Amino acid sequence: MSRIYVFSLLLCGVVMGVFWNASFAYAAGPQFLVSWKSQVYAPVWYEGKLLPVKDSMVRVSFEMIDQNSPNEGRVIDLSNSEVRWYVGGEMVRKGTGLQSLLIKNNLFSGDTIDVKIAADFFDSQTGERYFAEKYISIPITDRQLLLVRRAIGDTFAPHTQTTWYAVPLFFSSAPQSLVPTWTVNGQAVQPLSSNPFSLTIQSGDAGQTADIQVSLTNTASLWDKASAYERVYVK
Repeated sequence: MSRIYVFSLLLCGVVMGVFWNASFAYAAGPQFLVSWKSQVYAPVWYEGKLLPVKDSMVRVSFEMIDQNSPNEGRVIDLSNSEVRWYVGGEMVRKGTGLQSLLIKNNLFSGDTIDVKIAADFFDSQTGERYFAEKYISIPITDRQLLLVRRAIGDTFAPHTQTTWYAVPLFFSSAPQSLVPTWTVNGQAVQPLSSNPFSLTIQSGDAGQTADIQVSLTNTASLWDKASAYERVYVK
């Protein structure tokens, strides 16, 4: 019994040693640095993340950082590495040194673009090559239209002029491809200025209200459309 017990302890130690060595080999796997940028429009003053919308393009890129000495903190050369890209659980592209992928989004607002990157790399600590994986989810939003004016609040003095500006956000087309349509109290109006994205109107008598609405459309794209609305009061 004692020999069997000693043998069991030795076997357990060997198994634990193998497990420890395997864990140690992967414990300092490379760090992924992943970035993505949606090819949508935003005004120059917008400082947020450009989120993808239906039918827009998204470019995803990555680097891998070595976590093992003597190369800790250095960018890993992937020019000869096999890289596999998966979108929605399906492999969409594979190639050598393929560190960037352009994706067309076919999903709707509220969904996510689920991306997996698998790349083989040389582990400077073990002298072997391994595959490392990284998962990211990119949120999808809707096209938005901002109705902006310089005045503060929703009340205006009688017989004063106010200018509204229609500002597209997250459209997959440039503003030059968009057609704005303005209405005031349900009636179509034409902008007085040469800028169709702005509308200047004069308030009426005290006690009146005005419903300002603008819509943007693109005849070349079914999804490039949005609208905005505001009600103001004359006091």
